[in-house]
Amino acid sequence: MWNHQQPSGALLNYIDKHPWDTFEDASGTALLAACTFRLASIVFGTHNPPYVNVVAAEKARVWVISQVGSNGWLNHVVNPYDWHQAGSKSPEGQSFVLMLHAAYRDWVHVTKGFY
Repeated sequence: MWNHQQPSGALLNYIDKHPWDTFEDASGTALLAACTFRLASIVFGTHNPPYVNVVAAEKARVWVISQVGSNGWLNHVVNPYDWHQAGSKSPEGQSFVLMLHAAYRDWVHVTKGFY
């Protein structure tokens, strides 16, 4: 998935569709970055760990944070009632941001010894 990351740091709502059928999706980007940081935290320091693209996840994390509006809602999300359309509010997206924050916090703790 990280091979399809946009220059902004975002992932698209559909990776395998035409550019005119897609848009940057902050919810999915947050979820996949959270999973990447979580895996990286689990395998850090193990003998012969798998490759985990933390650089791409960090770029995504910075982009996701920039998408949180002044009202606290995540922008650039998928419409939870119609996955083919952009939406304005996504409860799932909100939870993915929290998952991303927790996974990143743990990654920092594991790799640097502090939060």
